[in-house]
Amino acid sequence: MDSKWAMASPGCFALPEEQFQCTVCRQVFTDPVTTPCGHNFCRACLETAWAGAGAAEACRCPACDKPFTHRPEMSVNAAFKELADAFRRMASAPPARSAEPGEAACDVCAAAAASPRVGALKSCLVCLTSYCEAHLEPHRRVATLMAHRLIAPAADLQARLCREHDRLLEMFCRDEREPVCRFCTETRHRGHRAVAVEDESRERKVEKAGGDGGGGDSAS
Repeated sequence: MDSKWAMASPGCFALPEEQFQCTVCRQVFTDPVTTPCGHNFCRACLETAWAGAGAAEACRCPACDKPFTHRPEMSVNAAFKELADAFRRMASAPPARSAEPGEAACDVCAAAAASPRVGALKSCLVCLTSYCEAHLEPHRRVATLMAHRLIAPAADLQARLCREHDRLLEMFCRDEREPVCRFCTETRHRGHRAVAVEDESRERKVEKAGGDGGGGDSAS
């Protein structure tokens, strides 16, 4: 990918880096405001440029030199500020790590045809999507996404879905010895002993560790 282009949002929209730079300070926008002629500037940069003009005096756009009879009242462009802030965070993030063969890759980067494959940091069991460091950021910031369940990166999330109910296999039926979804526990597995998959996995690891330890003691 050309270094002059960057993914500006979690949706992986590619935009030129210049789109996020103030034409006055040549830095990524801070509190961007939009003039009536449609140009964006850092709020502080525009206030400095117009510092000599009073509220009732004419001033000009620093980009196109369009004159304004009266100094426009500027307010921060909230939507564009969010994009600029996201771009700043992604630009300062450490370089993406390439996925090893057989390792889960970021599905968002893959959809954007990123090459090489970018290694995933986490997989979301609600979105059924794996994310790299940059694309995981919304799950750490947006309230609704923060409630999603994240796990270690998994290469095949579809395999974690119940074929009957198309729901996450988040329970384990100890009677039938198989993973099930919550709908299964209310239908054909009703009344069975069901626990969270994580609990079953944890207990198996403890049992295995105990068995290995016991074998070592008897051998000594």
